[in-house]
Amino acid sequence: MGSLALALMRAPSAVRSLLLLAFAGGLIVGGGLIALRLGAGVVEAEDLAPEVAGAPAPRTSADSPLQLVDPEPAQRLALGEPELDSSQAEEPAPGGSHMLAREDNRTLLSKFVGDDPVARGTFPSGALQFEANRVRTAVGEWILDGAWASFYEHGQQEEQGTYQRDREVGQWEWWYDNGQKMAVGTFVNGARQGRWSFWYPDGTKQMDGYYRDGAGSGRWVHWYRSGFKRAEGDYIDDELAGYWKVWNEDGSLDHERTGIYEAGVRVSD
Repeated sequence: MGSLALALMRAPSAVRSLLLLAFAGGLIVGGGLIALRLGAGVVEAEDLAPEVAGAPAPRTSADSPLQLVDPEPAQRLALGEPELDSSQAEEPAPGGSHMLAREDNRTLLSKFVGDDPVARGTFPSGALQFEANRVRTAVGEWILDGAWASFYEHGQQEEQGTYQRDREVGQWEWWYDNGQKMAVGTFVNGARQGRWSFWYPDGTKQMDGYYRDGAGSGRWVHWYRSGFKRAEGDYIDDELAGYWKVWNEDGSLDHERTGIYEAGVRVSD
């Protein structure tokens, strides 16, 4: 995810939403299995149908070993968050405040003191929602540059990372409102890169895999909340590729979804 203040997710909260993670895909429920199309492709998730009432209309992917859904904050993060567009922000008057426009149709009130390079946003209650470093461009526009942090209203940190010229760089981390780690991964020039890991709210590993230039590429592994493995296989540019194994929660092999995939389509057992 509470919602994130801005920022993965792009993956991870106050500038988008890891939960602010806007998540482009709708929910899909079927066959007792729910999954999510992340930036890394289709990944499975716990069957949480009873907990996602009011979600977008279902859609299905018949050829996928896993059906798509968006039930968990960590999965929504993996999908990718809406980014904060600094260019849409109105220029604040010295000592005043302005609203930061966001692609997920939310706004965050940022307060500044003159040309203070640190922007801070608050919840209606006055609690700190986010804190971000910014710089002025040659044309006088403010852009995010430096440390970024967002918080839940009760004070627990929600997201932490770094921006460079309005793009995420380096390692980013996200947390659930109970303090458990939600996700961790690296950005290079605004694109997800390398290994990313995600956890359930109770701390159990949910999924682990690799990105290349923002697309899921390489081996991904998914687990049930119980800790048993749920699916394992490779992606090439966000598409299922090669041999995928999918297990039922009792540990037995799901023969209907296990098999060889090409460009996301199962072509043989």
